[in-house]
Amino acid sequence: MRLGIDARPLEHPRTGIGRYTKEILQCILNLRDWSIILYSANPLKNSCKQTTNVAYKIPGIPNVAAFQARVGQLCKQHDVDVFFGPRHQLPLALDCPSVVTIHDMSWLKARDTMRLSGSLVDATLMPRAIERATKVIAVSNHTRADICDFFPDAEEKTKTIYEAAFSNAGQSQAIDSIAKPFILAVGTQEPRKNYDRLLVAFQKVTQLFENQHLVIAGGDGWKTDLKSTIKTLGLTKHVTLLRGVNDMQLKFLYEACQFLAMPSLYEGFGLPLVEAMNYNKPALTSNNSAMREIAFDAALLVDPLDVESIANGLLKLVSDDQLRDDLAKKATVRKSFFSWNKAAEETARTIEAAYSAR
Repeated sequence: MRLGIDARPLEHPRTGIGRYTKEILQCILNLRDWSIILYSANPLKNSCKQTTNVAYKIPGIPNVAAFQARVGQLCKQHDVDVFFGPRHQLPLALDCPSVVTIHDMSWLKARDTMRLSGSLVDATLMPRAIERATKVIAVSNHTRADICDFFPDAEEKTKTIYEAAFSNAGQSQAIDSIAKPFILAVGTQEPRKNYDRLLVAFQKVTQLFENQHLVIAGGDGWKTDLKSTIKTLGLTKHVTLLRGVNDMQLKFLYEACQFLAMPSLYEGFGLPLVEAMNYNKPALTSNNSAMREIAFDAALLVDPLDVESIANGLLKLVSDDQLRDDLAKKATVRKSFFSWNKAAEETARTIEAAYSAR
């Protein structure tokens, strides 16, 4: 089989979808003897040796438009049997079977938390991809339900395939500036992560536990000014913002934290929850969207819109060693549900089913 892949996420390997694409690709290469063509805007620096990389960038044309205009034609030239889009989109003029992965429906469920440009792109291209795809992959049952609610005709062709924790082999890299004990939050600084309410709730924790700290590891995003919020709340000595954290530093943070705090407003999967499980760490997370499904019994659930609910959850986990231990034990069991080899095998079978449908 000749498989074409939208490899734009591999240009940004440390983003969530970039890591997802990398893990699925590497496992598929180990599972199947396929000829794989990676279509990216720019040449990939670390493309796999078993693949062919084709850069399609058109000078002066925005990347999204160039992808739509060029990649379908290139797939035809390269006799691609199936095209796999790991990030919500499929190119125009694609005349072969296709599989697309939908990670969330933020543009419909949490549009006000997105950049305007991102919301418009998803609103334009995601419905077309769902409608035209031969098969659709949802990363959680909740996301599958969202897809089917808005696109009922896609129900029969949509399958849930869970993501997994990213493997950070090797020695963790300590960050000396981190004070302990600390709660960890992981994710881009943007409204959907609900950091403003988390910080107000955490302020209540510091009033009872003066030595408690919070570490937020996530790059700059949009519509959020955490530095200002931290200063206003008088939390400068209690909160650390980390940007550009590498994999080994992230490993250290998971190993050293008391628990993960992820009271997001909406998630299509909630990858940090699975990462925390991988280190046998308990979590505090929201009682909505996919987070309840992914965390199951390995987390304390709170109402993300209620600061008191978040604060009470934080206080319980900070003060109750037995509760943390119980949730950690459940995390060691729950993490077995998430495997990249399993995800890649199911993805490969979905690609084969799309090819057979031709």
